[in-house]
Amino acid sequence: MAYDITALLYQWESYGIFDYLLPLLLIFAVVFGLLTSSNFITKERKINLFIALAIAFLSLRFGFVEFLAQVFPRLGVGIAVILVVVILTAAFIPKEHMGGWLIAFYTLGAIIAIIVIYNAFDQLNWFGSFRFWNDYTGTIIAVIAVIGIIIALSTASSESKSSSGITIPIAPLRH
Repeated sequence: MAYDITALLYQWESYGIFDYLLPLLLIFAVVFGLLTSSNFITKERKINLFIALAIAFLSLRFGFVEFLAQVFPRLGVGIAVILVVVILTAAFIPKEHMGGWLIAFYTLGAIIAIIVIYNAFDQLNWFGSFRFWNDYTGTIIAVIAVIGIIIALSTASSESKSSSGITIPIAPLRH
């Protein structure tokens, strides 16, 4: 009997792989990595392992799984958008002008993070009604984008004006 990837993914979904196993592994890996790298509690890896495992299992209890199920697909789309912008920028903008664009990338990343979290909260109906945000989301995004572009252009133009392109060689002093 031949399986295609779609049938396999549906089968895994019916087993709870996406709802329980993957969130458990993700939370375990993040907590274990933080505990191990920071040596916050102890340097013993075995103790950090048990603490991370306990936190990962406890996180599956209180609706955290639903939040992860809402936020990570949106995060994937957001990362794809940023990747496309970075590739296009790298293809058409010279390296000497990249300094100002980094601020634009950080701004775009922050905007996408806000949108991802907002949409996850909205889908889960957390924190009440978002009527104001639904009515003015486009306007807010446009204002933030314009501010980000202004900041990026102002920093890029100030960097190019400050360097005159003339270098004066200075010989080292000899005693």
